[in-house]
Amino acid sequence: MKISILQKILVVMLIVAVLPLISLGFLAVNDEKAVGMSAAEDARILGDSTLKSARYALENLGEDMIEQKAKDVSKQCEIYLQAHPEMTISELQADTEFQKITVQKVGETGYTYLYEKDPATIRFHPDSELVDVPMSDFKDQFPAWWGIIRPTLSGLTICGYYDWESSSGEVSEKFAYMTPVEGTPYVIAATTYISEFSEPVNKIETKVQSEIDNTINEIKVSTESVSTQNTILLMTLITIFIVIIVSYFFASTLTSPIKRLTSVADRVSMGDMEDTDIDIESEDEIGELADSFKRMIVSVKYYMSKVKDQDDDESDE
Repeated sequence: MKISILQKILVVMLIVAVLPLISLGFLAVNDEKAVGMSAAEDARILGDSTLKSARYALENLGEDMIEQKAKDVSKQCEIYLQAHPEMTISELQADTEFQKITVQKVGETGYTYLYEKDPATIRFHPDSELVDVPMSDFKDQFPAWWGIIRPTLSGLTICGYYDWESSSGEVSEKFAYMTPVEGTPYVIAATTYISEFSEPVNKIETKVQSEIDNTINEIKVSTESVSTQNTILLMTLITIFIVIIVSYFFASTLTSPIKRLTSVADRVSMGDMEDTDIDIESEDEIGELADSFKRMIVSVKYYMSKVKDQDDDESDE
Protein backbone atom coordinates (compact mmCIF):
# COMPACT_ATOMS: atom_id res chain seq x y z
CA MET A 1 0.00 0.00 0.00
CA LYS A 2 1.39 3.40 -1.02
CA ILE A 3 1.90 5.79 1.90
CA SER A 4 2.19 9.52 1.21
CA ILE A 5 4.78 11.86 2.75
CA LEU A 6 2.01 13.55 4.73
CA GLN A 7 0.86 10.25 6.21
CA LYS A 8 4.41 9.21 7.08
CA ILE A 9 5.17 12.47 8.86
CA LEU A 10 1.86 12.43 10.74
CA VAL A 11 2.35 8.84 11.92
CA VAL A 12 5.92 9.44 13.06
CA MET A 13 5.04 12.67 14.84
CA LEU A 14 2.02 11.16 16.60
CA ILE A 15 4.02 8.14 17.78
CA VAL A 16 6.75 10.39 19.10
CA ALA A 17 4.18 12.59 20.82
CA VAL A 18 1.86 9.99 22.33
CA LEU A 19 4.23 7.35 23.73
CA PRO A 20 5.87 9.61 26.35
CA LEU A 21 2.43 10.82 27.45
CA ILE A 22 1.29 7.24 28.09
CA SER A 23 4.25 6.79 30.43
CA LEU A 24 3.19 9.89 32.34
CA GLY A 25 -0.20 8.31 33.04
CA PHE A 26 1.42 5.57 35.15
CA LEU A 27 3.32 8.15 37.19
CA ALA A 28 0.19 10.15 37.96
CA VAL A 29 -0.91 7.77 40.72
CA ASN A 30 2.27 8.30 42.77
CA ASP A 31 3.07 11.95 42.58
CA GLU A 32 0.82 14.52 40.93
CA LYS A 33 3.22 17.39 41.32
CA ALA A 34 6.16 15.43 39.91
CA VAL A 35 4.03 14.32 36.98
CA GLY A 36 3.02 17.90 36.24
CA MET A 37 6.63 19.06 36.10
CA SER A 38 7.65 16.03 34.06
CA ALA A 39 4.83 16.76 31.65
CA ALA A 40 6.04 20.32 31.23
CA GLU A 41 9.57 19.19 30.44
CA ASP A 42 8.29 16.39 28.21
CA ALA A 43 6.42 18.93 26.11
CA ARG A 44 9.73 20.58 25.31
CA ILE A 45 11.30 17.25 24.41
CA LEU A 46 8.36 16.48 22.14
CA GLY A 47 8.83 19.80 20.39
CA ASP A 48 12.49 19.02 19.80
CA SER A 49 11.56 15.56 18.52
CA THR A 50 9.03 17.05 16.14
CA LEU A 51 11.62 19.40 14.67
CA LYS A 52 14.23 16.65 14.41
CA SER A 53 11.78 14.36 12.63
CA ALA A 54 10.76 17.13 10.23
CA ARG A 55 14.44 17.90 9.56
CA TYR A 56 15.11 14.22 8.87
CA ALA A 57 12.17 14.02 6.45
CA LEU A 58 13.33 17.11 4.55
CA GLU A 59 16.90 15.85 4.31
CA ASN A 60 15.60 12.55 2.88
CA LEU A 61 13.61 14.53 0.35
CA GLY A 62 16.77 16.53 -0.40
CA GLU A 63 18.64 13.33 -1.18
CA ASP A 64 15.86 12.28 -3.57
CA MET A 65 15.92 15.65 -5.32
CA ILE A 66 19.73 15.58 -5.72
CA GLU A 67 19.42 12.09 -7.19
CA GLN A 68 16.71 13.21 -9.60
CA LYS A 69 18.79 16.23 -10.63
CA ALA A 70 21.79 14.03 -11.45
CA LYS A 71 19.63 11.64 -13.49
CA ASP A 72 17.94 14.48 -15.38
CA VAL A 73 21.23 16.16 -16.30
CA SER A 74 22.73 12.80 -17.27
CA LYS A 75 19.80 12.15 -19.62
CA GLN A 76 20.08 15.63 -21.13
CA CYS A 77 23.80 15.05 -21.77
CA GLU A 78 23.05 11.67 -23.33
CA ILE A 79 20.51 13.19 -25.73
CA TYR A 80 22.86 16.03 -26.67
CA LEU A 81 25.86 13.75 -27.26
CA GLN A 82 23.78 11.37 -29.37
CA ALA A 83 22.81 14.33 -31.54
CA HIS A 84 26.46 15.47 -31.81
CA PRO A 85 28.52 12.25 -31.92
CA GLU A 86 31.37 13.86 -33.85
CA MET A 87 32.24 16.47 -31.21
CA THR A 88 35.50 16.06 -29.28
CA ILE A 89 35.90 16.93 -25.61
CA SER A 90 37.63 20.19 -26.57
CA GLU A 91 34.75 21.13 -28.86
CA LEU A 92 32.24 20.24 -26.16
CA GLN A 93 34.08 22.40 -23.63
CA ALA A 94 33.85 25.32 -26.06
CA ASP A 95 30.13 24.69 -26.63
CA THR A 96 28.21 27.07 -24.35
CA GLU A 97 24.97 25.12 -24.80
CA PHE A 98 26.56 21.91 -23.56
CA GLN A 99 28.21 23.82 -20.69
CA LYS A 100 24.77 24.99 -19.56
CA ILE A 101 23.51 21.41 -19.60
CA THR A 102 26.41 19.93 -17.62
CA VAL A 103 26.72 22.69 -14.99
CA GLN A 104 23.43 23.49 -13.28
CA LYS A 105 22.56 24.79 -9.84
CA VAL A 106 21.51 22.44 -7.06
CA GLY A 107 20.01 24.35 -4.18
CA GLU A 108 21.64 27.61 -3.16
CA THR A 109 25.30 26.53 -3.19
CA GLY A 110 25.29 23.17 -4.96
CA TYR A 111 25.86 22.31 -8.59
CA THR A 112 26.26 19.54 -11.12
CA TYR A 113 29.51 18.80 -12.88
CA LEU A 114 30.82 16.30 -15.43
CA TYR A 115 33.97 14.21 -15.28
CA GLU A 116 35.57 11.61 -17.52
CA LYS A 117 36.06 8.09 -16.18
CA ASP A 118 39.37 7.37 -17.91
CA PRO A 119 41.30 9.40 -17.11
CA ALA A 120 39.52 10.41 -13.88
CA THR A 121 39.45 14.07 -14.83
CA ILE A 122 36.97 16.89 -14.29
CA ARG A 123 35.81 18.23 -17.67
CA PHE A 124 33.00 20.64 -16.74
CA HIS A 125 32.77 22.46 -13.40
CA PRO A 126 31.46 25.84 -12.18
CA ASP A 127 34.99 26.58 -10.93
CA SER A 128 37.03 26.99 -14.10
CA GLU A 129 40.26 26.32 -12.18
CA LEU A 130 39.15 22.72 -11.64
CA VAL A 131 38.47 21.97 -15.31
CA ASP A 132 40.85 19.31 -16.71
CA VAL A 133 42.26 18.69 -13.21
CA PRO A 134 42.83 15.00 -12.26
CA MET A 135 40.41 14.02 -9.49
CA SER A 136 43.05 11.93 -7.77
CA ASP A 137 44.76 15.19 -6.77
CA PHE A 138 42.12 15.55 -4.04
CA LYS A 139 42.02 11.98 -2.72
CA ASP A 140 44.29 12.69 0.26
CA GLN A 141 42.59 15.97 1.18
CA PHE A 142 39.05 14.57 0.85
CA PRO A 143 39.25 10.77 1.32
CA ALA A 144 35.50 10.33 1.88
CA TRP A 145 34.75 12.15 -1.38
CA TRP A 146 37.32 10.04 -3.25
CA GLY A 147 35.75 6.92 -1.73
CA ILE A 148 32.49 7.86 -3.48
CA ILE A 149 34.16 8.86 -6.76
CA ARG A 150 36.38 5.80 -7.20
CA PRO A 151 33.61 3.16 -7.80
CA THR A 152 32.01 5.39 -10.45
CA LEU A 153 35.15 5.13 -12.58
CA SER A 154 34.13 1.55 -13.37
CA GLY A 155 30.62 2.65 -14.39
CA LEU A 156 28.72 2.31 -11.09
CA THR A 157 26.04 4.71 -9.84
CA ILE A 158 26.99 5.85 -6.33
CA CYS A 159 25.73 8.30 -3.70
CA GLY A 160 26.93 9.27 -0.24
CA TYR A 161 27.95 11.89 2.30
CA TYR A 162 31.32 13.53 2.70
CA ASP A 163 32.89 16.55 4.43
CA TRP A 164 33.93 19.43 2.22
CA GLU A 165 35.82 22.63 2.99
CA SER A 166 34.17 25.77 1.63
CA SER A 167 35.99 28.82 0.31
CA SER A 168 35.61 30.40 3.75
CA GLY A 169 37.47 27.47 5.34
CA GLU A 170 34.37 26.00 7.01
CA VAL A 171 33.98 22.22 6.80
CA SER A 172 30.39 21.02 6.32
CA GLU A 173 28.64 17.85 5.22
CA LYS A 174 27.61 17.48 1.59
CA PHE A 175 25.58 14.83 -0.23
CA ALA A 176 26.46 13.73 -3.76
CA TYR A 177 24.88 11.47 -6.36
CA MET A 178 27.00 10.28 -9.30
CA THR A 179 25.51 8.52 -12.34
CA PRO A 180 27.10 7.67 -15.72
CA VAL A 181 25.99 9.23 -18.99
CA GLU A 182 24.90 6.12 -20.88
CA GLY A 183 26.96 5.25 -23.96
CA THR A 184 29.72 7.75 -23.11
CA PRO A 185 32.89 7.83 -20.97
CA TYR A 186 31.39 10.56 -18.79
CA VAL A 187 29.76 10.74 -15.35
CA ILE A 188 27.44 13.42 -13.98
CA ALA A 189 27.67 14.38 -10.30
CA ALA A 190 25.13 16.45 -8.39
CA THR A 191 26.09 17.76 -4.95
CA THR A 192 25.19 20.35 -2.35
CA TYR A 193 25.26 20.94 1.39
CA ILE A 194 22.48 18.82 2.85
CA SER A 195 21.75 21.43 5.52
CA GLU A 196 20.11 23.56 2.81
CA PHE A 197 17.10 21.25 2.73
CA SER A 198 16.46 21.50 6.47
CA GLU A 199 16.60 25.31 6.37
CA PRO A 200 12.75 25.63 6.55
CA VAL A 201 12.88 23.82 9.91
CA ASN A 202 15.50 26.23 11.20
CA LYS A 203 13.42 29.21 10.15
CA ILE A 204 10.36 28.16 12.13
CA GLU A 205 12.25 26.62 15.07
CA THR A 206 12.17 29.84 17.10
CA LYS A 207 8.43 30.22 16.57
CA VAL A 208 7.73 26.60 17.47
CA GLN A 209 9.90 26.84 20.59
CA SER A 210 8.00 29.96 21.64
CA GLU A 211 4.71 28.10 21.26
CA ILE A 212 6.10 25.20 23.26
CA ASP A 213 7.21 27.58 26.04
CA ASN A 214 3.67 28.98 26.17
CA THR A 215 2.30 25.44 26.30
CA ILE A 216 4.65 24.57 29.15
CA ASN A 217 3.49 27.60 31.14
CA GLU A 218 -0.13 26.63 30.56
CA ILE A 219 0.60 23.09 31.72
CA LYS A 220 2.26 24.35 34.91
CA VAL A 221 -0.75 26.49 35.68
CA SER A 222 -3.13 23.66 34.90
CA THR A 223 -1.20 21.27 37.14
CA GLU A 224 -1.84 23.52 40.14
CA SER A 225 -5.52 24.05 39.45
CA VAL A 226 -6.88 20.77 38.04
CA SER A 227 -6.28 17.08 38.49
CA THR A 228 -3.21 15.46 36.99
CA GLN A 229 -5.38 13.37 34.71
CA ASN A 230 -6.97 16.47 33.20
CA THR A 231 -3.55 18.09 32.83
CA ILE A 232 -2.20 15.10 30.92
CA LEU A 233 -5.30 15.02 28.71
CA LEU A 234 -4.95 18.73 27.97
CA MET A 235 -1.26 18.39 27.23
CA THR A 236 -1.94 15.42 24.93
CA LEU A 237 -4.50 17.34 22.91
CA ILE A 238 -2.31 20.43 22.63
CA THR A 239 0.75 18.40 21.68
CA ILE A 240 -1.10 16.37 19.05
CA PHE A 241 -2.55 19.59 17.63
CA ILE A 242 0.94 21.15 17.34
CA VAL A 243 2.31 17.97 15.78
CA ILE A 244 -0.47 17.78 13.19
CA ILE A 245 -0.13 21.46 12.23
CA VAL A 246 3.67 21.30 11.88
CA SER A 247 3.57 17.97 10.00
CA TYR A 248 0.83 19.08 7.65
CA PHE A 249 2.66 22.36 6.93
CA PHE A 250 5.84 20.60 5.83
CA ALA A 251 4.19 17.76 3.92
CA SER A 252 1.64 19.86 2.05
CA THR A 253 4.28 22.30 0.75
CA LEU A 254 6.25 19.36 -0.66
CA THR A 255 3.70 16.89 -2.01
CA SER A 256 1.62 19.14 -4.28
CA PRO A 257 4.37 20.14 -6.77
CA ILE A 258 5.89 16.64 -6.62
CA LYS A 259 2.53 15.11 -7.60
CA ARG A 260 2.30 17.53 -10.54
CA LEU A 261 5.83 16.65 -11.71
CA THR A 262 5.06 12.93 -11.36
CA SER A 263 1.93 13.31 -13.49
CA VAL A 264 3.84 15.16 -16.22
CA ALA A 265 6.70 12.64 -16.13
CA ASP A 266 4.24 9.74 -16.54
CA ARG A 267 2.70 11.34 -19.63
CA VAL A 268 6.09 12.13 -21.18
CA SER A 269 7.28 8.54 -20.57
CA MET A 270 4.30 7.29 -22.61
CA GLY A 271 4.97 9.76 -25.43
CA ASP A 272 2.02 12.01 -24.54
CA MET A 273 3.33 15.57 -24.88
CA GLU A 274 -0.07 17.19 -24.29
CA ASP A 275 -0.63 19.14 -21.07
CA THR A 276 3.04 19.02 -20.08
CA ASP A 277 3.21 22.64 -18.99
CA ILE A 278 4.72 22.95 -15.52
CA ASP A 279 3.46 26.02 -13.65
CA ILE A 280 5.45 25.51 -10.47
CA GLU A 281 6.96 28.76 -9.21
CA SER A 282 9.09 27.96 -6.17
CA GLU A 283 12.36 29.59 -5.08
CA ASP A 284 13.83 26.36 -3.74
CA GLU A 285 15.05 22.93 -4.84
CA ILE A 286 11.55 21.92 -5.97
CA GLY A 287 11.53 24.92 -8.30
CA GLU A 288 14.90 23.88 -9.68
CA LEU A 289 13.61 20.35 -10.19
CA ALA A 290 10.62 21.80 -12.08
CA ASP A 291 12.98 23.87 -14.26
CA SER A 292 14.98 20.72 -14.99
CA PHE A 293 11.77 18.94 -16.04
CA LYS A 294 10.92 21.86 -18.33
CA ARG A 295 14.30 21.67 -20.04
CA MET A 296 13.98 17.91 -20.41
CA ILE A 297 10.50 18.24 -21.96
CA VAL A 298 11.78 20.86 -24.43
CA SER A 299 14.64 18.51 -25.39
CA VAL A 300 12.28 15.54 -25.82
CA LYS A 301 9.85 17.59 -27.94
CA TYR A 302 12.73 18.81 -30.10
CA TYR A 303 14.14 15.38 -30.78
CA MET A 304 10.68 13.86 -31.32
CA SER A 305 9.99 16.50 -33.98
CA LYS A 306 13.44 15.89 -35.48
CA VAL A 307 12.78 12.13 -35.68
CA LYS A 308 9.34 12.80 -37.22
CA ASP A 309 10.87 15.10 -39.85
CA GLN A 310 13.45 12.45 -40.73
CA ASP A 311 10.70 9.82 -41.06
CA ASP A 312 8.70 12.16 -43.30
CA ASP A 313 11.76 12.79 -45.51
CA GLU A 314 12.38 9.06 -45.83
CA SER A 315 8.75 8.39 -46.73
CA ASP A 316 8.88 11.12 -49.40
CA GLU A 317 11.89 9.43 -50.95
